Amino acid sequence: MAKTITLIMPFYPYSRQDKKNESRAPITAKLVANVLETSGIDRIVIMDLHAPQIQGFFNIPVDNIYAMPLLIHKLNEMYLNNMTLEEMQSKFVLVGPDAGSIKRIIKFSKVMKLDPLFMHKQRNYKNSKIIDSMMLVGDKNLVKNKIAIVIDDICDTGGTLIKCCDILHKYGAKEIICVVTHNILSNNAIDLFNQYEHISKLIVSNTLPQNKHMRKCNKIEMFDVSNLFAKVISCIVTGDSISKLFLSKVYKQV
Repeated sequence: MAKTITLIMPFYPYSRQDKKNESRAPITAKLVANVLETSGIDRIVIMDLHAPQIQGFFNIPVDNIYAMPLLIHKLNEMYLNNMTLEEMQSKFVLVGPDAGSIKRIIKFSKVMKLDPLFMHKQRNYKNSKIIDSMMLVGDKNLVKNKIAIVIDDICDTGGTLIKCCDILHKYGAKEIICVVTHNILSNNAIDLFNQYEHISKLIVSNTLPQNKHMRKCNKIEMFDVSNLFAKVISCIVTGDSISKLFLSKVYKQV
């Protein structure tokens, strides 16, 4: 019999159902936590939880590993190498696609030293998957003639990103790059991104399989998180501290 069981789950399912949006709506993220604990696991390792409070749904240790340094490393590799800070600030702006992304965008902004903006979206509450309208919050002049980097944790149907990019194009963004940790692309999302001309790149991790998506859409650029998880597993097995992996210098070496 195993002494302990650790579950490595890069993407946590139903993470967007972490609270009640209306009367009698299920909190399915809590149900998933209950099922996992009942199955007998002693510890769980996840990347970029949609809502940090999900960690409180568990009565066991939860390690929420951050993809931010890996994302920044990929952006540096593709776009930012050999640029001075002044050049970066004159060419790029960071954008969060909804109000829930404010904290994430501020963290990226502090590390990358780039101006942050975010979107506010108004949903159609008769159908929660439909967004009625969206507006840009912040100095709109920061977008003009710049490359906008839109950062989100999950892309499912692609509707939020597309509407966000419509507004950024309207305010004069000359290029738009989307960066996503968990790239689901359900329904006809692949077709949407293929047909949408204002997004030049969709940079994603492989917390979910991406080979099929990449064959169908040449805009997708993937970065690998497996080495990082290997280091996390090594820390758990040897009893070493996982905290040191939160240091950007360590992330850049994986």
